[in-house]
Amino acid sequence: GHSYVVDRKTDEKILWRCNKYQIFKCRARIHTSDGMIVKRLQEHNHAGNQAKVEATGAINKIKNMAVNSQESSQQIIASVMSELSPAVVGQMPSTSCIKRTIRHSRNIYDCSPPNPTHLSQLEIPLEYRFTHKLELFLIFDNPEAGNDRMKNLQLLARAKTWYADGTFKVTPSLFCQLYTIHGVMHNDVIPAVFALLPRKNEETYTKLLQELKRHQGQLNPERIMTDFEIAAINGFHTVFPQSQQRGCFFYFCQCIYRLKYEYENNAEFALKLRMLSALAFVPTDQIVTSFEALCDSNILPPSAQPVIDYVEDNWIGRPDRRAVRRDPRYAHALWNCYEDTGENLPKTNKSCEGWHRSFSSLVSSNHPTLWKFIDKLKDEQGRNEAVIEQYVAGEDLSPRKKKYRDAAERLRRVVSDY
Repeated sequence: GHSYVVDRKTDEKILWRCNKYQIFKCRARIHTSDGMIVKRLQEHNHAGNQAKVEATGAINKIKNMAVNSQESSQQIIASVMSELSPAVVGQMPSTSCIKRTIRHSRNIYDCSPPNPTHLSQLEIPLEYRFTHKLELFLIFDNPEAGNDRMKNLQLLARAKTWYADGTFKVTPSLFCQLYTIHGVMHNDVIPAVFALLPRKNEETYTKLLQELKRHQGQLNPERIMTDFEIAAINGFHTVFPQSQQRGCFFYFCQCIYRLKYEYENNAEFALKLRMLSALAFVPTDQIVTSFEALCDSNILPPSAQPVIDYVEDNWIGRPDRRAVRRDPRYAHALWNCYEDTGENLPKTNKSCEGWHRSFSSLVSSNHPTLWKFIDKLKDEQGRNEAVIEQYVAGEDLSPRKKKYRDAAERLRRVVSDY
C-alpha cells in the first residue's frame, strides 16, 4: 500500500525512497535490479493507501495505452475504469484531467513536424511519401515521382467499375474533403486513390483525374458511380467521356425522401412516395410515360405535390409551352438502374461510405493534423495490400450475405418480368 520514487541510480540497481519522504520524513527505501526488489531499508512511519497505489498503476496503464493504441480517450478511460474497484475509482483524477494526461502522453511521443497552417507552407517530408513497405505512396505534389507507378493505380486500371465519394470530418483543416476512388476487384470494392482536395468544384475534380491519368495512362473505366454532385459528375465526364456514369440509388432515394412532410408519420403515404423512387427500375425510354401514368392515377395524394414537382424539375424534366419536356438537371441514364439490375451490378456506392466510416474510426478525431492523417492512411494502405494479396491467393474474404443475395435476385426477377 506504499509508493516509491526514484532517489538515484547506479550501474547495478535503482534506489527508491518513499514518496511521502517530504511530508512524513519517512525513511523507508527499497533497492531494485531488473525490476525485482533486492533490498528493503527502514519501515514506513505512516499508513499505506492501497487504493491510491492501484490508482497510480491505472494512470500508468492509461498513459501506456495512449501511446501504443489507436483508441479514443473515452475508449481508453472506459476500458481501464471498468476494471477498478469503487475504492480505486475514488482515488482517480477527474475525467477531464485524465483526458489531458492522454493528450500530453501522445504529444510527447509525437515526433511529427509542426502542423502547417496554410497550403503555401505544405511540404511533405520524405518519410510520409512512402508506404510501410517503402513503396511510393504520394504521387501528386511530388515532382520527383517521375515515371513511378503505384500498385493502387495499376489496380484501378484493371477495374472496370469505379466508385467515388468524399468525406469531410476526418479531413485535416487545410483541406475541404478527402475524396476516395475505389475499384471493384474480386467482387469487392478496394480503395485505390486517396485525395485531399482544397475545394469542391469542377476544376479541382478535373485536375485530380487528369493527374491520375497522367501517372497511369491505362485508366479507362467502363462504369463510374458517384453521388449526384454536379461538379464531380462533370469532372469525370471531362476526363473519361466514354465511361458510363451512374448516380447512387441510395442518394437518389435520399433526395426524394428529404422532402418527406408526412413520410415519417403516415405509412400509406410513405409507401406511395416510394413509387417515385421505383421509377429508377423501369427502362430508360419508359421513365416519362411511367411518371405520367403515376401522376394521372390519383395514387399520389395532393399532399405529395411538392415532392412530385421536385422530381419533375430535377429528375424527369418539366414540359415547356409546347408540351416538350426540358432536359432535367440529372439525365435519366445517370439515375436509372434498369440495366444494372439485370446485370446484377451494385446500385449504390455505400461501400465507399462504409470505408469512410471505418477510416474515421481509425483516425478517432475530427480534423486531425496532416501527419496523423497520413500515418493512418498508410496503415489503411497496408491493410489493403494484405487484402489484395489474400484475394490473389484465392481466398473469398467477404462473401455477400444470403439475405442480400436473395433480395438482389428478387429485384432482378421483378425487373426482368417488367
